[in-house]
Amino acid sequence: MFLVFGVYLLLWAFVAGSIVVTFTAAPSGGLVDTLFRAPGQFYLETVVTLR
Repeated sequence: MFLVFGVYLLLWAFVAGSIVVTFTAAPSGGLVDTLFRAPGQFYLETVVTLR
């Protein structure tokens, strides 16, 4: 149970970091940058759509 909760928190920490990077850094166009930004961008677009 604790392992599942730990993985859940780690995934949300990744999304939170992705949101921060999406807002603060200019896009570089690299593969790693794109993969890191994708969850945050998806989350932000979903929130805006649901409003």
